[in-house]
Amino acid sequence: MFGEVETRRIISTLLKNEYTIPQIIKESKVPKTSGYRKIENLILNGLIIESGKVLSESKKISKLQCVFQEIRLDIKKDKFGIIGIINKKMFEKSTSMKSIIELSE
Repeated sequence: MFGEVETRRIISTLLKNEYTIPQIIKESKVPKTSGYRKIENLILNGLIIESGKVLSESKKISKLQCVFQEIRLDIKKDKFGIIGIINKKMFEKSTSMKSIIELSE
């Protein structure tokens, strides 16, 4: 996922602030169709989560944010590593983070 430019733009946008999906697409300058698909994939993988709801045109829509506060990619000849800093509140909400801990135990 991190190798794809549009996905990186979406994640970078959500590292700065929490947004609704239309705001994410606007701020990250990602095309609408692929943006919705990539955001859905990031949600399903637990890398972005719902942080609240806002009222928009008389209906509630989700605000999203990245579970990470900071992400560093480490790319070497035959290795690829991701270093992510996450606060405890986000860690407890993310399903993917729980899966990672369960695997390492």
